[in-house]
Amino acid sequence: MTVFRRSASILPAPHPVGRTERPDQIRQILPMFALLVAAGHFLWALFAPRGQLAEVHFGNSMYVLAFVPGAILAWRTCRSLDGRARRTWQVFALMLSVWVAAQAASGWIEWTLQRNVSPTFSDAAFLFFLPFVCFGFARYRTHSRTTGSRLGFTLDTMMVTTAAATAYWHFFTAEALHDASRSWTALVAAIAFPAADLVTFALLFSTLLWYPRNIASREFVLVSAALAAYVAADVSYQYLLLTHGVTWSHPTNALWSLSGALFAFAAVAAQQRNRTQRGWHDIWQERAKDTLSILPHLGLLAVIAVLVSGPGDDGMLRRIGVTIGVILVALLALLRTTFAQMQERHLQRLLVQQARHDALTGALNRDALTQHARDAAIEARTRATPLALLAVNLDHFKLINHSLGQAAGDVALRETAKRLKGCVHSDDIVGRVAGDEFTVLLRGAGPDEARRVAATVVEALARPFELGGGAVVMSASVGIAMLDLRAADGAGMLFYQADLAMREVKQHGRNAWRAYEERLEAGAHRRLQLETHLAGALERGEFSVHYQPIVDLVSGRTRSLEALLRWSSPELGTVSPAEFVPVLEQRSLIVKVGAWVLREALRRVGEWHAAGHDVTVSVNVSSLQFQHGDFVELVRCALRDTGVSGSALVLELTESALIADADEGNATLCALRTLGARVSLDDFGTGYSSLSYLHRLSVDKLKIDKSFVQILPGDCAFMEVIMRLTSHLRLECVAEGVESEAQRETLLQLGCPFGQGFLFSRPLPADMILAFLDDIRIPPRGN
Repeated sequence: MTVFRRSASILPAPHPVGRTERPDQIRQILPMFALLVAAGHFLWALFAPRGQLAEVHFGNSMYVLAFVPGAILAWRTCRSLDGRARRTWQVFALMLSVWVAAQAASGWIEWTLQRNVSPTFSDAAFLFFLPFVCFGFARYRTHSRTTGSRLGFTLDTMMVTTAAATAYWHFFTAEALHDASRSWTALVAAIAFPAADLVTFALLFSTLLWYPRNIASREFVLVSAALAAYVAADVSYQYLLLTHGVTWSHPTNALWSLSGALFAFAAVAAQQRNRTQRGWHDIWQERAKDTLSILPHLGLLAVIAVLVSGPGDDGMLRRIGVTIGVILVALLALLRTTFAQMQERHLQRLLVQQARHDALTGALNRDALTQHARDAAIEARTRATPLALLAVNLDHFKLINHSLGQAAGDVALRETAKRLKGCVHSDDIVGRVAGDEFTVLLRGAGPDEARRVAATVVEALARPFELGGGAVVMSASVGIAMLDLRAADGAGMLFYQADLAMREVKQHGRNAWRAYEERLEAGAHRRLQLETHLAGALERGEFSVHYQPIVDLVSGRTRSLEALLRWSSPELGTVSPAEFVPVLEQRSLIVKVGAWVLREALRRVGEWHAAGHDVTVSVNVSSLQFQHGDFVELVRCALRDTGVSGSALVLELTESALIADADEGNATLCALRTLGARVSLDDFGTGYSSLSYLHRLSVDKLKIDKSFVQILPGDCAFMEVIMRLTSHLRLECVAEGVESEAQRETLLQLGCPFGQGFLFSRPLPADMILAFLDDIRIPPRGN
């Protein structure tokens, strides 16, 4: 039986490589075998009365049997890891293997000589692996390590080691040095091995406190328990050796065997990447923070208590060692307290930095930017100097996140902040106020300088961005606002006015800049009014549907009527569709209102059919309606509930609504046509006008935008091309905006069969349509 045994190394969280192994019988059997050996060792030491030599041989056998499974499983674990984790486990496996070999050699020597031999070369082998123990402890920090954390970890390790060494000196080592019968090798063992225990204990203790995340790893918990059991066995053995002589069958010796079993379980956990309950992890983190804050004081109090409790006249050697320990711990506690204060000040500066700056881009955040703007506004009023603010918004930024991913979007935002800082002077301020919205505060900049900077910003952000391994072209909309020295809340007005100007750029093409004008504020107020009164307008019955005839240009007969939404507000009066329809779309109210228009139009066409008029009704469908998942079902239910045939319904969609997702859109069109409804491509010529898409889309009609009709009978080239196209594709053609007989005649000559416009009728209320259909006032061609 050797005096002391050494094993160590705590390991980083495993990182699996390409393959993973299934749990096999070896992985299941070996840890349980080692645990049974430890249990048997404990029961044998507790109950079996044996002679000393038999105890030695039995104990040596138990140690080897308990540690062999850990060594085997450690080597197997190396194959399932890579990188730093694999290298650490290789050291760990090598250390366990050498430990087993040294223990087996020691047991063979004692069996051969039939007596206890202590110390032996095996003890030297155990001691040689102490650097590996420290190496393993230091490498099992699985997260980032800063210079501050390294320094604090080192100071706490030294302080715990010194405090524990002082106590160990007081209770054990000084007594051993008084024993003149000991050989020099025994004295070395009495000092070296306790020192190794102290270092192991201190490193484990400091790691648990400084890196509490490790407690979430079952692997780490098992390794820590194994090392704790090993150190406890060493300390118990040393105590028994100094006080009662060696007791080979003492139950605490089984802690060495238990340590080997725990190493085996840790190796299995490393392969399986098991984790403990998150709640214990969080609780331990809080306890660790509290302990770290009082650790210097606890270490100092502990060694002072040891000094006070020392013996009297015969304890001079003890007192010298303890006094030196107190001085060292006091110095380390002073250094640790100073370091903690420095860390606290650094943390405060860091918190201030984080509270005032955007974490992603490093630019000022909204709160800090607002405060800077207020201070700058006060300074500008005091000195009567100009102050400008730019609101910068990236155009279509969501497409970057959706197509290239969030990481590419973050790169774009950081690059945007960098380019903005390059466009301004060092005393100007760049901030990020929202996702893709930035603000630039220009001190002392007049209107001309603000416009120059805005143009520079637009140009800078139009240069390609390197994202996702390729160049991506982006753009920005910029609004400019100048400080009004008369405004009460100058900073607030700056933000408001710059944002209004930026929104105006968004609505008129993007990739440009615009300065604030008073009329923009009036437009914003108008929009707010519209949004406020549109909410609930449908429920209040404020909407109505008017109908404009679509006539046969040859016979003058009405073939269809287009349903047009109208809004009459009690507060705002009659509002133009050009004003309120975009608001309905932007507020997503168009889906609900559009469904009501569809049902109302089908109900009316049913009445006209009952009166003997064979007409159809055309209903406009917005992009939001068309892309809504239940649009086909909505049309089916409306036809069923009104009892109208699908052939009486024409759905008018714009090119942008259909081309947004051509494949899915075409599938929806086919589903609508199975209901009998026909589809008309509205405002043809103003959108994409892609012939390849037109050939693929299942449409029945083309409605030519009125902008091409108004130039007739002058320029007919475009209309000629469209008519040949519709003839080739066998599509009906309807011309919008026909207002004169000359336009009608030209359209007929070009082969356009149907027209719609003020020449035939303005949009009429529903109750006037029957009278209009009964009295065909539009003369046929030639009359």
